[in-house]
Amino acid sequence: MKESHFNTIRDMVNKRIDMERCFSIWRVDPPWHPWYFKGLNKKRGAGKGSIEYFVTPIKANRVIIEIGGTLTFDYLYRTLLAIAESLPFPAIPVSQELLDKWDAERQEIQEKNINPFRWEYLIRNNIMNCHRYTDFYDIEFARYGPKVR
Repeated sequence: MKESHFNTIRDMVNKRIDMERCFSIWRVDPPWHPWYFKGLNKKRGAGKGSIEYFVTPIKANRVIIEIGGTLTFDYLYRTLLAIAESLPFPAIPVSQELLDKWDAERQEIQEKNINPFRWEYLIRNNIMNCHRYTDFYDIEFARYGPKVR
C-alpha cells in the first residue's frame, strides 16, 4: 500500500464516521519500504534508480484498519466496503463474528478430514519429492492447498 492509499482510507474514515461515538486503529505499519524507479529512456545498469515512493507490504488475511465503538457493523458496512474497494488488492469488510465463523469452519474441515495425505502433510514431509515442483510460497502457505497453474 502506498501513502496515497493510507490517505484515502484516513479521509473516508474522517468524513463518514462520527469519531465521538467510535474509534479507529491502524493494524499495519506506515509506509517504510522504498520503491525504486528508473526513469524512462535511461540506460539500464549503473545501479538502482532513485526512490520514487515508500510502500507497506501487506500479507494475505491481514486486518488493515480496525473500527470500534458504539456503532453496529451494519452501519459501518457501507463505509468499510468503499474503503475495501479503493485498495489496490482484493479486500472485504469483516466483523469479529465473521472471523470467528471462518475459523470455526476451517477447524471443522480439519476435524472431519479423514484423508491422511493432506497437502500440508505432503509438502512438509516432501512426499514423492514434491519440493521439486513447489516453490517457496507453496511451502510457507501449505494449508491453502496447491496453486492452480
